[in-house]
Amino acid sequence: VGRAVSGAGSVAIFNGTLVTIAKIKLMARRPAYQNIIGGVYAVATITAALIGGVFTAYVTWRWCFYSNLPIGAVAAAMLVFVLHLLPPPK
Repeated sequence: VGRAVSGAGSVAIFNGTLVTIAKIKLMARRPAYQNIIGGVYAVATITAALIGGVFTAYVTWRWCFYSNLPIGAVAAAMLVFVLHLLPPPK
């Protein structure tokens, strides 16, 4: 059950990213940004397992979650202060 919930959350995050790109970038620039996001997800998939293994081996598994707190705070601040949506089409 936990893996199903985790998978659903991952799908929601990825689709939310694509919707955000659609809302903030013009049609001609969207493929480039979607490719960048795909590359970031590929790198994150590999490095997350490595970093999680290092945390588990040398500190404790809880640091896998603690390390996400400052990253989430920066992302939330960027959403509030940096995100500018395109005006709706006429």
